Amino acid sequence: MTEQAKAVEAARAHREASGAGILAEFLELLNLPNVSRNLDDVGHVAEHIVAMLTSRQIEARLEELPGAAPLVVGHLRVPGATTTIGIYAHYDGQPIDQPDWSVEPFKPSLFDDSIADGGREIPPPHDGDDIDPEWRIYARSTSDDKAPVMAVCAALDGMRKAGASPASNIVFLFEGEEEIGSPHLATYLARLQEELAADVWLICDGPVHQSRRPQVVFGVRGISEMEITAHGPI
Repeated sequence: MTEQAKAVEAARAHREASGAGILAEFLELLNLPNVSRNLDDVGHVAEHIVAMLTSRQIEARLEELPGAAPLVVGHLRVPGATTTIGIYAHYDGQPIDQPDWSVEPFKPSLFDDSIADGGREIPPPHDGDDIDPEWRIYARSTSDDKAPVMAVCAALDGMRKAGASPASNIVFLFEGEEEIGSPHLATYLARLQEELAADVWLICDGPVHQSRRPQVVFGVRGISEMEITAHGPI
């Protein structure tokens, strides 16, 4: 078995054995309001993520600028490693239009299926309970983009549980302004250019493939914004 296959197997085994605990920690993260423009709220989320990382022996801290959401920066340094992998995600979310929500946005609700398919709300599982892959969690930023933060932490747990160590250093970068166009990210990156140097960056922010299989996209063409004014009858 290759080292990559061993790592995948370790992650899967940890998820199957510790699914209820992973879910409980994720629900705690989802309880924290994270609308980008509310600096107090996103600041609390950033502090929470630092605590999640440091509890896993990751060197983590906040990097701050006046009037900006803090950046979470973390390092997993591997003795003898000559390469570095960067992992990016964002922890902020979009504003809440409350009338359009069937559940409380910052009180995560677990359902046995999608609401559209008649899913019913169920209580969180207990330790040792199986996790049904068809369950759904409804809360603001469940998938975009708090899920990758939790996935990274769960992967670190699975790796250590299996006695595995990465071959590369890992630098973590979690941003709090992605949903409003990352107005301060360039300034942060310029300040931390040397510290954040990496051989490759994994941007953990994107949709699930329709096949439900994991996917890696090797490049994107960026984002264009435009305003269109239409005249005449509709």
